[in-house]
Amino acid sequence: MSTRFQRRQEDFACTHCGTQVGGDGYTNHCPACLHSQHVDVHPGDRLAECGGLMAPVAVEQKDGEYRILHRCERCGHQKWNRAAAGDSFERLLAVAASRLGRAMQAEPDFDRRRAAMVAGLQEFGIHDDAVLQAFREVPRHLFVPEDVRPLAYENRPLPIGLGQTISQPFIVAFMLQALELRGDEKVLEIGAGSGYAAALLGRLAAEVHTVERLAELADNARRTLEELEFRNVFVHVGDGSEGLASHAPFDAIISAAAAPTVPEPWLAQLAEGGRLLLPAGDEGGQELQLWLRQDGSLSRRRLGPVAFVPLIGKYGWVQSG
Repeated sequence: MSTRFQRRQEDFACTHCGTQVGGDGYTNHCPACLHSQHVDVHPGDRLAECGGLMAPVAVEQKDGEYRILHRCERCGHQKWNRAAAGDSFERLLAVAASRLGRAMQAEPDFDRRRAAMVAGLQEFGIHDDAVLQAFREVPRHLFVPEDVRPLAYENRPLPIGLGQTISQPFIVAFMLQALELRGDEKVLEIGAGSGYAAALLGRLAAEVHTVERLAELADNARRTLEELEFRNVFVHVGDGSEGLASHAPFDAIISAAAAPTVPEPWLAQLAEGGRLLLPAGDEGGQELQLWLRQDGSLSRRRLGPVAFVPLIGKYGWVQSG
């Protein structure tokens, strides 16, 4: 008889990995491997009581909760389940991506998947030819850990270590398109992360400086960029909220993290005719803002609601803990 990952009165073992699961409270998946069991799916569902093992294939954050998409390996039925209280999005994403990644590891056709990703960006409204070409040329799978590379060309964030993620392709493409780069600009990026967005910028601008506060991530990004021979992209370690005064002014500034308000150093380092793109706000609500400096004055355009990690630093948020 298959184990039921539902409300139980006793402890039991996961049928996939053997982890002991506490019986008190609501449990719909193994806390270690995230596998579930296809039982009691919905009242009246003809697939209920299938008994097949349900593997985690995706995770998402919705209405303040984390959810896991389970797919039955026996009948293919899918169902979203709430994640356990206190679990982190990064761990859930890593476990689900690792499991699916191993299943897809055989012969990943990255060129075909990259082309499909670009086609998807076009369907979502990305029309700038230079931006689309940059996405065709830059191999996203080389900017993520090996165990999640098979997922590199899906429109989703992926873990890159140290609790950080690489943003989903669409939001990166949307922001790059909003910058309207011509190709001769000097650009400052705040938050290098894996270096992927900086590489894309390297295809769109003459010179790119990217600042990362985590030295290990900066080293990894620098190594990947060097291996791919991006000679116009320079990685710096430091507090990105302060900008990079030593290389200012910049024709464009773009941030991968949300500040409470636009940091004054960024505005001071923005060249005449320059464009500054950042998410601004807090966990209660953020919006993407495009600032323009023209004839000595600044103007702002609101591009819509977004959700980004907080900008940590002197002109951002104080790191908790």
